[in-house]
Amino acid sequence: MVGIGEASYYPAGTALLADYFKKEGRARAMSIWAAGTAVGIAVGFAGGGIVASTLGWRAAFYMTAVPGLIFAILAFGLREPLRGAAEARGPRAHEAPSITWRTFVGLLQIPTLRATIAAETALFFVLGGAAFWLPTYLSRRFGLGTGSAGTLAGGVLVLGLLAGSLFGGVIADRLTKSRQSASNLPVGIAGFLAGAVFVALALLMPSLALFVPMFLLGAACLYLYNGPYTAVKQNVVLPTVRATAVTLALLIEHLLGDSYAPFAIGKLSDALNSLQLALLILLPPLLVLAALLAATGLRHEDPDGQAMEARWASSTSLP
Repeated sequence: MVGIGEASYYPAGTALLADYFKKEGRARAMSIWAAGTAVGIAVGFAGGGIVASTLGWRAAFYMTAVPGLIFAILAFGLREPLRGAAEARGPRAHEAPSITWRTFVGLLQIPTLRATIAAETALFFVLGGAAFWLPTYLSRRFGLGTGSAGTLAGGVLVLGLLAGSLFGGVIADRLTKSRQSASNLPVGIAGFLAGAVFVALALLMPSLALFVPMFLLGAACLYLYNGPYTAVKQNVVLPTVRATAVTLALLIEHLLGDSYAPFAIGKLSDALNSLQLALLILLPPLLVLAALLAATGLRHEDPDGQAMEARWASSTSLP
């Protein structure tokens, strides 16, 4: 049910934001949106722990429905913008066209979108694998208890998500303004490469006191991509298919990225008899691969965005 919820709100929500904000500030808007995930996780951990300790774990699960219902009711009050409302030129569409398999094939013909999806697929393997195995690693490497290891791992990842998400969008929008050219992909590439270094260093650290700051820096660097890459998916596709583009990206990234990451890391760990070595072999190299895959879209980001704008500006009806 949680998966159904995310699959529903994320494509629709990002497409909605893209029609609220012009491309010059879209990365920052998407970053703030993404940071809400970190805040929600933190509140859930803290609030869930308090409720579970006083009323029991069943009550904690029931309580999670309360904020969801409140925000669902508030969502009915949101103004639904016309498709293309944030574009400088072109029509304002009330409805989107019918989506067919040709729509998905057409989206995959956009080089920037392909590069973004490929890079995030490699990244999602890293994020999914780290989230699953990090508590176990902390327990084996530093002797932490199961509860302490889980809390510490979750805290580090959430703080990294919050910091990286917020800074990524700000940096991308400022770079775009100063360079007078799209700069979403470079921010993610820099984050992937820096993250590979910090994650590798963290896994080599001999003490918990050294591991935590290194991994926190690594997580923050990884999540620099969050706002800019969500924005670039909106910038290179027509306003009427933005939710479809995000849906396609999520399907590919989760299916080929994090769906099997815990299993793959576990199998390699068993073969090598070392979880540390398995993580070192897989995580940093895949982050470098993510950077290389994203780099294939660098020369296309501006042309693809301009091509979308020109096509939309020349539209007289729904494409």
